[in-house]
Amino acid sequence: MHNFEILRLLTCITVLLAVHCPVLSAECRNWQNLTSQMGVYVPERGTFYLHESDQSEYIQEIQFGPRGVEMIGLTGDWSGQGSSSVGVYDPTSSTFHLAMGSPGLYRDFAVQFGESADGDAPVTGDWTGNGIDTVGVYSRHRGEFQLRFSNTPGPPDIVLPFWPPNKAEVPIAGFWDNDNHEHVGTFDPLTNTFSLRSTNDPKDQLRRSFVFGYDSNKWRPLIGRWHLPSLREGVGIYNGNTVFLKFGLSGGAGDDVTVVAPQGAQSGGGVQLVAGVFKPYHCLHNLRTSPPSPVWAKDLIIYNLRLETFIEHSGTSILMAALDRLATLKDLGVTAISLTPVTASVHADDVRAAVLYGPTMPDRVNEQIGTPEDFQKFVSRAHELGIKIFVDTVLHGLDLHSPYLTEGPLMMSQSWFSHTSDGDIVKTFWGTAQFDWTNPDLRAWWIDKVGVNWVRRFGIDGFRMDLEPAIAGTPLWSPMRQAIERETGRQVVLIPELATIGRGYTYDFSQNDYTVSDFLEHRKNVVDVVKTSPDTLYTSSLSNHDSIAYQAKGRLSAFAYGFLLSPFIPTWFMGEEFDARTDRVGGNQNSPLYFNQLHWQDRFDNEQFYNGVKRLISIRNQMKTVIAPMNRPLEDSNIVKVTEYSGTDLEPYAMWEGRTALVVIARAIGKGGKVRIVIPVREMGMTQKNFSVTNLLTDKTMYFGRDTLDSGLWFDVPEGGVAPLKVEALP
Repeated sequence: MHNFEILRLLTCITVLLAVHCPVLSAECRNWQNLTSQMGVYVPERGTFYLHESDQSEYIQEIQFGPRGVEMIGLTGDWSGQGSSSVGVYDPTSSTFHLAMGSPGLYRDFAVQFGESADGDAPVTGDWTGNGIDTVGVYSRHRGEFQLRFSNTPGPPDIVLPFWPPNKAEVPIAGFWDNDNHEHVGTFDPLTNTFSLRSTNDPKDQLRRSFVFGYDSNKWRPLIGRWHLPSLREGVGIYNGNTVFLKFGLSGGAGDDVTVVAPQGAQSGGGVQLVAGVFKPYHCLHNLRTSPPSPVWAKDLIIYNLRLETFIEHSGTSILMAALDRLATLKDLGVTAISLTPVTASVHADDVRAAVLYGPTMPDRVNEQIGTPEDFQKFVSRAHELGIKIFVDTVLHGLDLHSPYLTEGPLMMSQSWFSHTSDGDIVKTFWGTAQFDWTNPDLRAWWIDKVGVNWVRRFGIDGFRMDLEPAIAGTPLWSPMRQAIERETGRQVVLIPELATIGRGYTYDFSQNDYTVSDFLEHRKNVVDVVKTSPDTLYTSSLSNHDSIAYQAKGRLSAFAYGFLLSPFIPTWFMGEEFDARTDRVGGNQNSPLYFNQLHWQDRFDNEQFYNGVKRLISIRNQMKTVIAPMNRPLEDSNIVKVTEYSGTDLEPYAMWEGRTALVVIARAIGKGGKVRIVIPVREMGMTQKNFSVTNLLTDKTMYFGRDTLDSGLWFDVPEGGVAPLKVEALP
C-alpha cells in the first residue's frame, strides 16, 4: 500500500461486477438471466475456486480432475441444466474430463477427442443450439476448428477453417450473433486481437476482428455476459487475478475492472481464470444465506483510528497513551474502534510517517506501538467501556525484510508464496512477497495464528480485511469465522475493505457499503438505497484512513443525513467529529488522512460542533428502535420519502415504529432558513387525529392536529444543519 492513489482506485473496485442483482430463492430459477461470474483454476492443485452466480460472492472450492501443470480448465453446461459446471483438458492425451452431477457429487466423465501431436487446444460450446455444451479443439497446426455435437468420442461433426494458422492463438467461443448457437474465435496474445467467426457454416469465412488490451503477450481471454440488463456477450482479458472487461464485442477502453479471489499460484502452476453461470451451493444444500452476525453488531458506531497519530506522544508506549483517550470516545458515544494495522512491520525512525501495510510478522504486535501486554490492556479497557475492537489485517504479502522470508527457524514454506516461471517470488504492486492463497497450509496457519489466536489471546472482536475479498476471499474467511467460534466460543465481525454485492455467508458488512458523499454531494436518495439493500447490516462512511480530506467540514447535516440518523452503521475517521485541522506528517497536504496528526485542542476550539455530533449520537441511541431495528433485511425497513417539501436541497425522509416516527430534515449547502414539509403520517399508518412534534436538537415540542400536518409545517434549518423531528401520534 505504498501508493495511496492506486489504493483509492482499488477500493472503488467491486469484487465481481458492480451491478445489483436480487438474491435468488433456493429454487434457483432463471439462470440464463444472470451475469457470468468468474473463478480461478489452479492446475497443480487440481482445484477450482468459483464465485456463485446469485451475486452472493460465495466461493466454492472444488477439486476435480487429474492434478498436473499441463491441465487446462474448462466450464460449460454439459447436461443442459441451465448453469455451468467445470472440466479440464489433458493435452498430453487429448482427453476432456467433464464434471457431471452437482457440487460435492461430481463424477469424472472422460471424452477423448483431438490429436495431441498437432498441439490441439480445447474449446467448448453449444454448437447446435440444444442447450448442451460439447467438446471441440482448435488445431493450430492446421488452422481449423474441429467440433463434436455430443460429448462422445468420434470424428468431428463439423470442421471450420480458420486461417492463417497461429501457434500463439487461444481458442474461444460465445454467442456472437443471437442465433442461439455458439460460434468460435481466437485471441492472439501477441497483438491482443480477438477474431470471431460469424457462423458455423464451413463455407462462410466471414469474421470480425478487434483489438482489446495493451502490453501484448501479457493477457489471456475470457468470454461472458458481464452486464445487466443487456446480457450481451462481452470479452475480457486477465493477467493473474485481475480482469478487464468489455461489455460488448468491440475494442477500445474497458468498461470495468475486477479482481478474482483467491490470489496467487504455485511455481509453474499457471493460474487460469474461467467464466460461467455457476449454480450456488446453498441452492442444493440447506445453508444459511447470510453470516451469523453477533447481536451487538446492530448497535455499532465505528471510529476508524490510527494509533500512531491519534495522540501527541513521545513516551515509550503509544498503546498506553492512547488507552487514556478511550473514555473520551465512550463519552462521545463510540461503540467500536477499527484500528489500522497493529502488526509487526519494518522499524521506522518516525512511525507516524511509516506506511504499516507491509507486515513483517502478521501474527505479532508491532513493538513500535507497545508490547503484546500493552495491546491486551488496551483491548480490555475498551471492553470495560463497552467499546469493541477490530484490527486491520493485510493479506497481499510480506515485507521483503520479514524474518519469515529469510533462512532460519521462522522461515515460512516457499510454497506459501506465488512464484514466477523462473522460480522467483512474485512481488505485489506494493512491493511485498505475494502470498499464494490457493495453498491450504497457508490458510490453516492464518486461521490459527491470526484468527483464533488473536481472538483468544487479546479478545479482539473482529477483523477489517485490507483489499478483501479480492485477495484471499471466502476460502480463508469462511472457515476462519467457523474456527474462531468453535475454538473460542466467541462471535466476531468480518469487514472487507471492498464493497460486495452479497455477503457470501461470510462477511457482515463492508468498510464502505455507502458513503455520506453519495447522499450529500451525489444526491443519491437515502430511501431508494435502503429499499434496494437486501442484507441486514450496511455501513455509511463519512471518511476513513484512505480519505484525502474530511468530509463534514463543520456540517452537522453530514453526521445526520444518511449517517447517524439512518438505518446504516456509521463509520468515520478520527478527528472528523470536531472538524480537526489538517496537519499531515511530512507536510504533504494531499496525502491521505492516514498521515494526519490529531491535535486534541481542536476539540475544545470546535466544541459547539463536537457537542452537536455528540447530541446526534445520543438521538440515534434514543431512537434506535425507530432508526435501526436491525432485525430484518434493510429493504424491509420502515422508511418513506417526504415527497412534499420546499426550502432545502436534500429530500427529507421518515422512519417509524408503531406510533413514533423520526423525520430527518437537512441542508447540504446554501443559506439557512425555513423549510416546509408535509409529514407523511398516512404512509406510516398513523390514523390518529393529534400529534406531538419535537425538534430533538432544541427539545422544543409543538402539538398539531392532522389537518395542520396535512397542510404543511415550517422549520428552521441552518446552513449545513439538520432538524431531527420526533413525531408521536397521540391517543
